[in-house]
Amino acid sequence: KASTRITQYGLGQTHHADQFFVVVFDVDVVQSTRLRRIGTQLLDWAKTQSTGKLWLLAFARNAIACAFYEKHGFKIIARGFEPNWQLADIKYQWTATDAVV
Repeated sequence: KASTRITQYGLGQTHHADQFFVVVFDVDVVQSTRLRRIGTQLLDWAKTQSTGKLWLLAFARNAIACAFYEKHGFKIIARGFEPNWQLADIKYQWTATDAVV
């Protein structure tokens, strides 16, 4: 049985307008271990730890990631362009109030 693992990630923290943010970036799951719900588990955990809002960015050309985030309740709030990578990106937001049905 192959183990599920994340091959790379970044983690940082910042303060903005008296708010504290923890930032996870560049998550890459080994392809052979995808579909084992590790991404869903990570998002579910982040939602429970949040103050009711989460934001994330994805490259627009990463259709699999965009579909994944939208499936998990994230809504597009902005489209932009990442100058270092020279790629279009999408900013998503999840809000706890939107998740209540």
